[in-house]
Amino acid sequence: MTPRTLTFRLAPGITQSTGRSIGFLEGVDELDAGEVFDELPEKVEMTVRSRMEHWISGNNQPGAWFHGFPNDPDHKECFVFKWNEKRQGNRFYGFVCNPWPETNPRFQLCVLNLHATKNEFETDLAELNRVNDWRTSFGARQAIGYTYPEYRKVRHQWKN
Repeated sequence: MTPRTLTFRLAPGITQSTGRSIGFLEGVDELDAGEVFDELPEKVEMTVRSRMEHWISGNNQPGAWFHGFPNDPDHKECFVFKWNEKRQGNRFYGFVCNPWPETNPRFQLCVLNLHATKNEFETDLAELNRVNDWRTSFGARQAIGYTYPEYRKVRHQWKN
């Protein structure tokens, strides 16, 4: 069996900052957030980009646009960007990490993985569990490490 080759890329057209950035983990069919982002209709794309840049500029509200899960010990690193399109709730799920723990210890990178549609109020924990599986994978750490080499050096218990 051929090993999965994961890649990471910063979100195109999104202004990155010295405090926060957003990118996409890609390389297998399940990791579809980047592909969906690239194909958003122009008006929806402007909405999503605006929300991403709002977060990058240091804002943590409004929760209707994006939020983490700080009160959920199993998913505290998970993150979601939200929007509605044609009465359908849409989500980009991912995780927040610090790829520069020594150089810039306060930096936050949001690594988006999965796209999902949703109309229920409660978050589907299966989505967050999938994000955690990718977050803790050796392949994800290596892929992010090509852009942020310091991230590959961090001691971490990986899942294979």
